[in-house]
Amino acid sequence: MSRIQPILPNVPKGVEICRRTGNGKSVLIIINHTTSSQSIGLPSAMKDLLSNRPTPASQITLPPHGVAVLE
Repeated sequence: MSRIQPILPNVPKGVEICRRTGNGKSVLIIINHTTSSQSIGLPSAMKDLLSNRPTPASQITLPPHGVAVLE
């Protein structure tokens, strides 16, 4: 039995999630490959490194073809 777990549960189809780690830090890169806005549930509030703002505690909504880099 495989113990592979998704990075985030219930990610909409067409949304890619990648985790990158290094130098004691971890970031999530979220890419919306679809032509419509997509909401992605988060485990907690995070910092959006592209806008330098905190995310809402429960989710982030990406526009069509949007990208977020979260710490």
